[in-house]
Amino acid sequence: MRENVFHPLKIIDDFISNVNQKLDYTKYLTPTNLNEQNSKFFDNFKKGIEYNPRYNYQPYDDINFDSLKNQIEEFKLSDSTIENIFKRYLSVLGDHISFYQNRGNSRKFTEYSVKAFGVPDKKLVEKAYQIISTPSEINIKADMNKIYDAHDLASKLKNRLYKYGFDWQIVILETSTTKVTVDPEIKVIYLNNSLKYSEADLERLQVHEIDTHVVRAENGALQPFKIFSTGLANSLTTEEGLAVTSEEMNNVLDHSALRILAGRTIAVALAVRESFFSVFTELAKYFNENDALNITQRVKKGLSDTSDCGGFTKDYIYFDGYYSLKEYLNLDNDPEILFVGVIGLEDIPDIRVLLETNDLKVPKNIPSGFMRR
Repeated sequence: MRENVFHPLKIIDDFISNVNQKLDYTKYLTPTNLNEQNSKFFDNFKKGIEYNPRYNYQPYDDINFDSLKNQIEEFKLSDSTIENIFKRYLSVLGDHISFYQNRGNSRKFTEYSVKAFGVPDKKLVEKAYQIISTPSEINIKADMNKIYDAHDLASKLKNRLYKYGFDWQIVILETSTTKVTVDPEIKVIYLNNSLKYSEADLERLQVHEIDTHVVRAENGALQPFKIFSTGLANSLTTEEGLAVTSEEMNNVLDHSALRILAGRTIAVALAVRESFFSVFTELAKYFNENDALNITQRVKKGLSDTSDCGGFTKDYIYFDGYYSLKEYLNLDNDPEILFVGVIGLEDIPDIRVLLETNDLKVPKNIPSGFMRR
């Protein structure tokens, strides 16, 4: 990389990294009273009473949101290939800052969440309903009678990390709205201690979390800019779609997991116009009550009063990304380029240019299923 030419971009790259460290999903979008509100919801639900949780959140540390947005406006970039990548990132980052800034304000939080992530279209929602309405078509090795905890999962993930030679920390959380969260900025994998895991989960999550998320982040860390490790603008759809596609290629994608992703897509579509209780009620037609609650709380985090319409719209991208990646790979496109770092499908033309000019490195680690044949 031409250090003298790209030095100004290093400043922007450091700024982005610092902002990402401040804006922590797990820390700031997980309700501090989540478990209490879950219990209250079920207590009322069993009595036939409609109840919408009221969420509290951890106060922000010293974050000046307006100052961060003003700094973004001050960056001046040209139309070079690499600078266009940074332009896209800064645009999306501004929306992320805004939805954090408006946490608790149902209308504004939702507005900026939609700007950052979008919402599922009608066609995708119809696909989702087809998936949750049909029985499993994928035969997966699963032992539902043997249940493991977060410590068992941690052990499996550590072994997978060791095989790659990666040095990451695994932290088990007592309260979380997610099963697993990967933070490439600080190389930490968070696990949810309140959940149990089947034999199938242990196999699937190694492929999903390590072979996809961690491998792409590690390859990205070898590139000249940190954003290739933490994720380019709009890379999340590709990131999660690739992880699910990788599960399928390794024969560890079970239909129940795909149904959850479909359920999340439906939940996002409903959440922007319905209350927590209404979203849960619709999902409970297709899922057990615990799964319906877990899906609903994920899309309603960020709100204080979940009787309001609106929510966190990120969750549909897993399902959307899965179909986008299948389409990309079915066209015999290069699979290895996906592991240059945490990039999106829309970035590939620019990535090809930067590889040709030797401004980016070819990926060091590529899971076997994605190697060129």
